[in-house]
Amino acid sequence: MLETQVSFLVKAVSTLAQAECNPTQKTLKSFYLMRCRELTKGFGLPEKYFSSKVRCPRCFVDWEKGTEVKIQQIKLSKKQRRRIRQYKTNKSNNNYVEERRQLLFSNKIEQMCKFCKNSSIIISPKPAKQEASKVVFSSENRQNKALSVEGNEVTKINNKKNGKKNNNVCTIPKKIQSSTESPEVNVYSKSKDAFSLSNKNNTLKGVVKPEKNVKNNKKKKDKFAGLCQQAVLASAKLKEEKLKQNKLNLFLKPSS
Repeated sequence: MLETQVSFLVKAVSTLAQAECNPTQKTLKSFYLMRCRELTKGFGLPEKYFSSKVRCPRCFVDWEKGTEVKIQQIKLSKKQRRRIRQYKTNKSNNNYVEERRQLLFSNKIEQMCKFCKNSSIIISPKPAKQEASKVVFSSENRQNKALSVEGNEVTKINNKKNGKKNNNVCTIPKKIQSSTESPEVNVYSKSKDAFSLSNKNNTLKGVVKPEKNVKNNKKKKDKFAGLCQQAVLASAKLKEEKLKQNKLNLFLKPSS
């Protein structure tokens, strides 16, 4: 019973698709397709006609050309990327691991439906444009290398031919060529005197800086140091004389 009902609804949608699209026809299409989902509860429907890439997952209306599309990069932290790469596949979790690994090389596409104004998110793999560009560049580089090699061979052959021709031509020595050529006029012959050092006007007058009168108090310091030494010596002599007198006084002191 379910298969017959679903097939009848799908045929009705196909007949409406052949006719011109109107808002009433769009509502009928969405109603019939939503009825198919209610009957089957989302199981057993072909992905070719009921997938989110072809239709809106809410109202089941076809994606049109003027739908708003936003492409965003899937943001994953370093820890999440490391965990996804460290997953080990088994018979039970093989599909889950593959889906997780695809996140590393895919983008997030957000589409806005015009009919129900629902935004649906689809995960799609990134386009592989780099490989195609590498192939194109490699073919072009090979062609350029081949052309450059051919051009070098042609230039070598031409140089050999030109060398043989030049050997047959007599060369004139430099001395003879210089005699035949017109003598050049020295523009600076008369102006050498202006740049000569013998000319007194060319000498630069050196500016003599006046000597700075540095006040040196060394002599005064030396005199002061000499006086200090004399005073120290005189005081030492006085102390010695006093000690001698004290000793004599003790010796000459009358006994009581």
